[in-house]
Amino acid sequence: MAHFRLEMPNRHQAAIDALCTAELALIALHQAQRQGLQTLKQLDETVRTSAALHALSH
Repeated sequence: MAHFRLEMPNRHQAAIDALCTAELALIALHQAQRQGLQTLKQLDETVRTSAALHALSH
């Protein structure tokens, strides 16, 4: 939350946590679109590939 400068008071309450999740999803989708990803499948594949490469490097 701090990384994206999102302030959410009273965390760990269902409505606030849902709002946080939605905000982070919008940020991720916007960044994916800027990188030319057109579908959620493309985003999922990119994330999985990145995670696999990260795991291999550690």
